[in-house]
Amino acid sequence: MDLIDLLKLYDIFNVEYIKKTIEKVRKRLEIILKDDYFKINVYFKPKKYNEDTNEVEFRPLHTASLIDQIAMVAMLQILIYDIDSYGKIVLSDLSRLLPNEFYGNRIAYNARELFKPWYEQYSKYTSKANELLNTYCETLEYKYEVKLDIEKFFPSVNPKVLYKYIMDRLPLRLSNDDRKTMEVIVKKLLFFKLNELNEVEARWYLLTEENKIDINKCKFAKGLPQGLPHSYFMANIFMLIVKDIYHEVFNGKMLFYVDDSVIFTNGTEKGLNIDEFEKCIEKINARIEQEERNIYKKFPIKYLPKGYAYNDKDFGVKVHNPKDRLGKSAYSDINSAKENSGEQYLKGLSRETSKIGFDINTTFSDDEIRTMTNRTKAVCEMLDEELKRIDNSLTNSPEEKYKVYKEKLLRYKKFFSYRNKILSYFSEGDTEKIVKNLIEDITVNGVNAKTLKDILIQFKDDILFAMFDFVLKKCEDELIKTDRLIVAIEELDKKIYGNNTKHSYISKIYLKKEFREHQEDKNKPEHSSILSSNYYESLKEKISKKCRAVTRQVQENKYKNFEKYLYLFREKNKRLYDCKQIFERFELQDVYNYGFFVIANTDELERMFLNCLYSYFFCYEIDDKFNLSKKSREPIEYSEIRILTDLRNKNFKIGDFLSNYEDYITDQFRCTADYSLLQVLDIFRVFVSDSKLIDQLIQIHKYCCDTWKNGSKYLHFYTLHNQEHAVCLIRTAIKIAHGISYFQMKKIDYFILFAACYLHDISMVTLPEMSSFYNEDNIESNRIYSDFVAELDEKRENIQLMKKQLCDYYQKIDEYFEKIIRNRHAQKSGSEIRKHSELNFIETSLREAIAQVSEAHGYGVDGIYYSKSDGEKTLINTKMIRILLRLSDLLDMSRYRISNIILNHNLENLNEESRFHWISHLITDGCDMKTVYEFKPANNTSGSDNNNLSYLRNGNIIERFEIEVRVLMSQTSKVKKKKGCNFIKKSELKIGSKMPEIIITCHKNSECENYKNDICNFLCKWFITKNNFLFEEFATLSDNLNRQDYFYTSEVNIIIKAITNTEVSEEVFDYLREYVNKH
Repeated sequence: MDLIDLLKLYDIFNVEYIKKTIEKVRKRLEIILKDDYFKINVYFKPKKYNEDTNEVEFRPLHTASLIDQIAMVAMLQILIYDIDSYGKIVLSDLSRLLPNEFYGNRIAYNARELFKPWYEQYSKYTSKANELLNTYCETLEYKYEVKLDIEKFFPSVNPKVLYKYIMDRLPLRLSNDDRKTMEVIVKKLLFFKLNELNEVEARWYLLTEENKIDINKCKFAKGLPQGLPHSYFMANIFMLIVKDIYHEVFNGKMLFYVDDSVIFTNGTEKGLNIDEFEKCIEKINARIEQEERNIYKKFPIKYLPKGYAYNDKDFGVKVHNPKDRLGKSAYSDINSAKENSGEQYLKGLSRETSKIGFDINTTFSDDEIRTMTNRTKAVCEMLDEELKRIDNSLTNSPEEKYKVYKEKLLRYKKFFSYRNKILSYFSEGDTEKIVKNLIEDITVNGVNAKTLKDILIQFKDDILFAMFDFVLKKCEDELIKTDRLIVAIEELDKKIYGNNTKHSYISKIYLKKEFREHQEDKNKPEHSSILSSNYYESLKEKISKKCRAVTRQVQENKYKNFEKYLYLFREKNKRLYDCKQIFERFELQDVYNYGFFVIANTDELERMFLNCLYSYFFCYEIDDKFNLSKKSREPIEYSEIRILTDLRNKNFKIGDFLSNYEDYITDQFRCTADYSLLQVLDIFRVFVSDSKLIDQLIQIHKYCCDTWKNGSKYLHFYTLHNQEHAVCLIRTAIKIAHGISYFQMKKIDYFILFAACYLHDISMVTLPEMSSFYNEDNIESNRIYSDFVAELDEKRENIQLMKKQLCDYYQKIDEYFEKIIRNRHAQKSGSEIRKHSELNFIETSLREAIAQVSEAHGYGVDGIYYSKSDGEKTLINTKMIRILLRLSDLLDMSRYRISNIILNHNLENLNEESRFHWISHLITDGCDMKTVYEFKPANNTSGSDNNNLSYLRNGNIIERFEIEVRVLMSQTSKVKKKKGCNFIKKSELKIGSKMPEIIITCHKNSECENYKNDICNFLCKWFITKNNFLFEEFATLSDNLNRQDYFYTSEVNIIIKAITNTEVSEEVFDYLREYVNKH
């Protein structure tokens, strides 16, 4: 079975199996290169429901056997790559023909993948298009934006044209034999035999409505067989012809994503109107046809495969006529679009796609998933209303005025609808309920009385298959049976394809025997390692066979054994490290031989080997995960964490590892790690990625831990700001970044943020400068001295009173230094970050950035929030980092930060302020965050002068960030206040609830008016007294966010929620009441 065979290939150290596979591929290549053609299958994937014809439209997707696909890639690599003298992959002359403005299916040359990730490239394409649109809206360098849509592109490409075009552009340096080999390779990658189709399938395949189908044509694939690994490169090559013709007609700036294109142009001498635009399209199509004819006429007829029945009239790439209702070719006036359509807001949508895409892949909690579900739902509602507005506008305006804009909106709607559906399933915790809901959603005439049309419209744009994939994977992970779901998919398959299910995409992917066996066999011991894609299975077996005794040795001997093998890696030259010797020691010389080009271009095999070896020696689970777990009773050491996070990093470099190894194992790191570090390692992996920076964060964690080990001499009764506090801040910062759409940062920003979480309070441990106290200009110390001398004269004769006076003034001096440390700690922390030699491992510019961020957590709010953001122009977005650090710091309010025992033993000895804050911490259980989104457009009501304003304009989605603080006090008795609390729009106590709940809305320029109505309560006043900075900070944040140029109106609510009755003694409550009443 191809599926099982593919999974086996993931284990690249499975020598016997891979050698067998290589031999099969070689034999297949010998046959193909001599006198045969690849034979492929086509499967019809539902594309959409055509409401005009009441039929399902299909996209033909081609596939081949696993061995054939590997052979195709092997042949393609000859075309797209060259090899330098070191064995390094470089782009071939043919690949270099593809210009920078081609974003789709760019060749990768890291030996890990064939093409650069499509989602990254498509994001770059759309972002660049929106960026240029905004630029030209301002500069008017170009007047028009043109979107050209090619009709049925892949099946329309004439392989004869591509063959001749490619052969004419091969390097002249090729020998005759090499050129002949290239001729065969190109031919065999353009012509494919097709497995038999019936007449209905042939009509679907040839994309024709004719009753009489020449089924003989279907003996070979038509055009470029979409779905095969090489077809996308070939498509880009053909688009070189099209690009040049586009330039002839529309001179300007162009961007391409395969056959999709955006052109910014000044049009023709007459400008552009619908008639002129149609003439331009006709000219383009005529020129493409002429160019195709000029090329395919030179095609050697003898190279056509026997039985190939297509003629040149069956092909012909054409741009859709702009008057074609189903076509997407259109243009828009850039200045008019700016004024009327809403295109100027598309940059915000592009930013939002990038943000939501990143957030989905970096979630760490169910609350974050729910937040993103709500956000994508609100954006979908906004897009729906904007599309309705555009449709209404089309009745009064020329269609071309809005056509380009509408097409963009539909693409964004597809993006957000797809992710909203996925997220809504994610957020549903009951998997069996998910299965039940999906069955109901896909059942024709079932519980929900849906027609086939309803189902395909609901699940259009590939959402249907995303649902199947997600739910089946979730069932597999949780060992939940899928029998009923498979039956429902079978029934849907019959409804869509009728009696023609042999080439059904649904049947192939979800219903075929191999898929069912994959589902059934996952629990069988003999298949478990295969189906779990355990890349390390064979390698572990080799290492355990040779090194089993090492696991029982002491740590020092384990290191000696590891180093014995590590230092077999030797530098072969300045660019390569040779692993031949070490692979031979473990009977892996065949891996070295068949993996030579992989070894020459990436350090992945070396990384896997060393990771497996080290993990095995030191009794760790052998995988690539950062959530480290040990199978022995020995503690985890810092050295082990540093080594494993490097060895498990996908950006691993063997040269860097060898250089850093001695530092990893120095004595200062050969000690038991602080286990709170393990809570954030995976966060470092996701948000920082770079192995060097992750290692620096590990060292910073240890530095912070060591610095705070004995606490602070002058802050006995101040909550510790140690590594545990830092870990809490890091986790909170991630939640805030996911919960507020404004925050969009780069990986280097997250590194600086995380480092500052550790170091922003580091000076609190440092002893103050005593000399500052007896400085003559120190007003505060002069006052203490004067008071002391005055009292001394009165009590000189009474020894007991003098001793008491000494104690009193010792406490005052202690409080003086505590105040100095508190008030200046932000600035002093910045200074210490800059000067302490223990932090020299941090690069100077990054160290300075960390120092500046740390200093800023002590600044006033206006200096932070109303400074200009520099994220897009500079490497580091200092403003966002500063804000996230401050917010996270304020929200670390858990009772677990202080000791109840210490408080009880020292309650009477604490000064009034410290006592209040300690007690307040003890009755604060912690906080949770969530964000509520609501699409609530302003002034678009019927009859309004603004009823044609874009729904994408600023502020149409309310983003309500809610902080729920759980407290162990329920005292809501009335209290007196002489004035309202600042930065609070309103404070509302829920009436009638079993436990008190107060909702406080933050607002920059407001004052709570509850005191006027004499309805202030103790719980609210206590919380605001304790957290007065919190309200100023979030009120200023909200005000700042509402000044940003994006869709959201920011609101911040702080909810005080009592989870139990007041849990403090009368004595402790008296202290609270006294302090609150004074303030």
